[in-house]
Amino acid sequence: MKKYLIMFFVLVLTLLFSGVLKAFFSSHHNTIKIITWNIDCLSGNFKERYENITKIIHKEDPDIITLQESNAFFFKELKNNYNSYFKSDFCGALTTMSKYPIVQQNCYIGKTLQCRPVLIVDILINQSIVRIINVHLDSSSYYKRMRISQMKYINTKIDSTNTIYLGDFNFSDELEATTIHRSLTDSWLMFAPNENGYTWDMDNNPMAKKNAFGNDTNSRLDRIYLSQAFQIKNMYLIGKEKIRDQMWPSDHYGVVIEVDLLN
Repeated sequence: MKKYLIMFFVLVLTLLFSGVLKAFFSSHHNTIKIITWNIDCLSGNFKERYENITKIIHKEDPDIITLQESNAFFFKELKNNYNSYFKSDFCGALTTMSKYPIVQQNCYIGKTLQCRPVLIVDILINQSIVRIINVHLDSSSYYKRMRISQMKYINTKIDSTNTIYLGDFNFSDELEATTIHRSLTDSWLMFAPNENGYTWDMDNNPMAKKNAFGNDTNSRLDRIYLSQAFQIKNMYLIGKEKIRDQMWPSDHYGVVIEVDLLN
């Protein structure tokens, strides 16, 4: 009898322990770390800044990387040095990379006065298709109507089930954000509603001040919108430390988010 009791308790402990392990690995595997960053390839000293940008990205070790204002040099370096990532084709100045398989990608050129396409990539995560929409909308307050037209077009491409819509939106005011597809949530407002989240920070980043349009203000140009399939675990800005006097990694700060995929 004692022998069977011992066997029973061993079996119960084994099942409990395996359940804990399964829950741990399932939770860990479902957590996705994402970076979106306008890396400003147009400003000077890009090769020097590139080294700093790649160091930051390596340190963060994200699962998904979306870049705006990239260029052919940077894209080539990404292809050569980021071997653990699946990579999209180069789409204008947009690039998306993922540790998860890319099953489909499209580079759309809709209405734009500044040659700004939209890169849509579908990736496979835990047997679920997740749509990553990487954008760089037309710049400055003068092109507000164009941005609204661009967003209306992008809304037709949104899968409301598993969508991450992110990049440089260039909003001149919060009214523009009301054009975003109603199924999506502004992640910064959900996670840190009492923090400004400025990614365009002319007070602290002289590169932003130098590249600003005449009526620019500090603002949250770079954003991440999520469908209800995702739960935010953490969110913060990167690229806020200067490389040397008057030089930052970019005129924009990057945005990092960690989310759980719930389905």
